[in-house]
This record gives sequence, structure tokens and C-alpha cells, in this order.
Amino acid sequence: VVQLGHNQVLVISADPLSAIPELGMKDSAWLSIHLLASDLSTCGFPPQFIVVNFNLPPKMKNEQFEEYWNTFHAECEKLGIAILGGHTGRYIGADYTVIGGGVMMTLAPKNRYLAASMAKPDDHIIMTKGVAVAATGILARVFPETVKKAYGSSFLRKAQRYLKEFSVVKDALTAASVGLRNDGVTSMHDVTEGGLLGALYELSIAAKVGLDVDIANVIVTEEEKLICDLFNLNPYTTLSEGTLIITVKSNKTQEVLN
Repeated sequence: VVQLGHNQVLVISADPLSAIPELGMKDSAWLSIHLLASDLSTCGFPPQFIVVNFNLPPKMKNEQFEEYWNTFHAECEKLGIAILGGHTGRYIGADYTVIGGGVMMTLAPKNRYLAASMAKPDDHIIMTKGVAVAATGILARVFPETVKKAYGSSFLRKAQRYLKEFSVVKDALTAASVGLRNDGVTSMHDVTEGGLLGALYELSIAAKVGLDVDIANVIVTEEEKLICDLFNLNPYTTLSEGTLIITVKSNKTQEVLN
């Protein structure tokens, strides 16, 4: 977070851009944009700008990159993100699945943006969607025959649809609409590597507070449970992009839930 003049700050986040052959170019582009936008949206404000750098594998064809870029551009338009510039090239040694990096930015009022360090004692903790969201979506897409053999084609289709749940942009901006800091939401943190427990630990370290969590209240959908069972994963610690942790003033909890 960079302090500017006129009581504004510039909030910045960086992440890899990926192209996963098993997901295809369109879904890979959608995923890359939403992982960056999800990180940034946890400050309580929508992303506004992006700069991108593509280090493409020599074997990626122009038609493949065109398909990727068209989706990338369209998703930026949907989210209201201006593409400021960047760089594109092919490089020997570059390969799938990481094909570059992006830097996303937004302007926010100096006294209203959120950071994970702002969670306070007596706040309530809310989670969205469930655990193992990303693990469920990715494994169902990358190992469709394994999942289909275990649970059938109807289950496979439901699990594969989890891919489009990987974004927390809508979650974060919906929660933020109730109010920020003393007016409601005090912090937000998107769950990634390390799963729900990893994210709770990161939040605790950032805010220097202990957390009291009843694991029985954690959302675990049927798809998430069965995919984790099939691949022998702990649903509480496996990859879960798409899950958002929100801390909120206790008098605003119900409003956020609504």
C-alpha cells in the first residue's frame, strides 16, 4: 500500500499468470485474472489497473495466445480493469504452466482500505463457499476419468463447475458494501495454498490475535468432501482459491451474512 497525496493510497498486488493445457486457454486466462483480482479486492475496493508481462513458451502458437488474450481482455472489461501496458515475448526455457506475471492496482481512500492486520479481538469470522474449492475444481478437470469412475458423470460435471468459483471478487465487494473498519468489515483474506487453516494462521499472524474457530461450523460441500476423499487430501489444508475469510464487527455480522 503506497501513500499518495489527497488522502489516497495505491494498493498493489502481483501474481503469476498461468496457462494450464488441461484447462484450456480460455479458462486459464479467466483464472489468472481472477486470482489477481481476488487478492486485490480483499482491500475492500474493486481493482482498477493491470500491467502484464508474458514470457511465452516457444511452442505456444499465435492462435492459442490469441484465444488466451481475448478472454483476458474481456474479463478485464467485465471487472472494469484498465490494461495499462506490459510486455509479450517468447523465450527459450519458458514453459507451461507459468507464462508470466501481472501487477494489479487500485486507488482507495487512505482511511478506509483494509489489510489482514486490521482484524481485532471480538470480531466475528465468516467464511464463504466452503473448503478445498480449488482442489475440487482443478482435480475434476485434470483427472476427469478418475473422478467419473469413482462417482459418475453427474458428479463430475458438478465438481468441474467449481472452476468458476475460484474468484472472491464478488464475495469481497459484497461484504465491503456493508461498511469498512469500524463500520463493519475489519479485514479480508482469500484462501490459497495451505487451505483454510493456512489462511487462518496467516490472518492470526498478520493481526497479532488468536482465533477461536469451531471446525464443525466449517462449510464442506459434498463435492469437496468426496474429491478430497478420492485423492487423500485434508480438506482444511488443501488449495482453496474461491474461499474468503472475512472478519467483521459483531454488530454487523448478520448484515454481512444477509
